[in-house]
Amino acid sequence: MQIGKAKISPSGFVADYKSYWFGTSDAEEAFYLAAILNSDVIDQMIKPYQSRGKFGPRDIGRLPFEFNLPRFDPEKKLHKQIAALGLKATQEAADLPKMSRLKIKAAIPLMKEINKLVL
Repeated sequence: MQIGKAKISPSGFVADYKSYWFGTSDAEEAFYLAAILNSDVIDQMIKPYQSRGKFGPRDIGRLPFEFNLPRFDPEKKLHKQIAALGLKATQEAADLPKMSRLKIKAAIPLMKEINKLVL
């Protein structure tokens, strides 16, 4: 799979106790889920339940999935819009220099649109 300038070829991936993996053959579904999981809406929902470390909240684990996220439905216009924005945001993120997740989110203007749709 090609995303922007990055080529992703998952092979031999091992998920440990802090890694979660979701496989889909539908790219729209993947971008939909990525957009939702990176939205400020989900971040604010899980914040009260996150463990805290020296530098603040961490280890989201499976918390986002405790909030009954809607499964991707290709028949729903809203889901397709979120997926399309997720793809564009992923492409924009691929062109950014390496930086923290929060800085990347702030550098992608599309995240504001995604946040409005995820509400």
